[in-house]
Amino acid sequence: ADAPDDWDAHAAHQLLQAIDDRLQAGAPRVQPGGPGKAAAAASYPELAAELGSQLLASLPTHMLTSLQASHADWEATLVSRLPIAQQHIYNDIVAVLRGCDDFQHPTVRQHFTHLIVQAIRFLHSRTNRARAHHTPRFAYLFAPASGEKLPLEETVQEDLHDYLDGNLEDVDIEVTDRSGGRADIEVRFPGFTTVIECKRTKGRTTRKGLRRYLGQTVAYQAGGTTLGMLVVLDLTPKTSWIPNIRDDMWADHIPSPVPEQRDRWAVVVRVPGNRTSPYDMTTPATGQQN
Repeated sequence: ADAPDDWDAHAAHQLLQAIDDRLQAGAPRVQPGGPGKAAAAASYPELAAELGSQLLASLPTHMLTSLQASHADWEATLVSRLPIAQQHIYNDIVAVLRGCDDFQHPTVRQHFTHLIVQAIRFLHSRTNRARAHHTPRFAYLFAPASGEKLPLEETVQEDLHDYLDGNLEDVDIEVTDRSGGRADIEVRFPGFTTVIECKRTKGRTTRKGLRRYLGQTVAYQAGGTTLGMLVVLDLTPKTSWIPNIRDDMWADHIPSPVPEQRDRWAVVVRVPGNRTSPYDMTTPATGQQN
């Protein structure tokens, strides 16, 4: 792939050389005129978390500035490629997650951000999928034929797992020994893992109603970072209304019941199932709500 227009090749070469020197010598030497360990860590906290303050102290200030700018640009570039409605979802979620200390760690933020984007794209894909073109594995998204039963939660669990498996490095299903239980989906990243809890519901599908599942969702955060995800297959009949994707995904903050312990956070995805074709929909009554 071509390098971006603002790529500083000289700075990149210096970084690679500094890393190589560290591997060869055990630790880099502080450069004369450089910012120093403490100053570098204070001025460039994101880079310090990624590379270590000792390495930063060996790099010249102009290079640190260039690297910091490049580090900040990746998220803006990622979000700018999303359609406007999906950007709206992303920005609302990140606004809630700003209160999560774990989300502020550069490595966690970078990888969990990609998981958020993949979940947004999954919701967009499954919301738009047309019944006439679906294969049997996507039948769970539509109203069952007469005499058929509504799908179980395993349908959305397996579909989401397969979707993420094609976009992320390390995803597994039904993982045992996770906070004393079994994780529906576990996504592994460098330095941390995230558990996705999958549910189905035939009622109480409002944001307030779905909070009843958050206790189990955040319980899986006991052994790692305080970030997780809840995916709910909404099986309420949709004869007159399908929610906009911006109303089907959000982030929730779950305060700790013990003041000195850590709060938890979860991204919630409500997948619209039991759907009919727009052609068959009627005009909804005012104030109608599941």
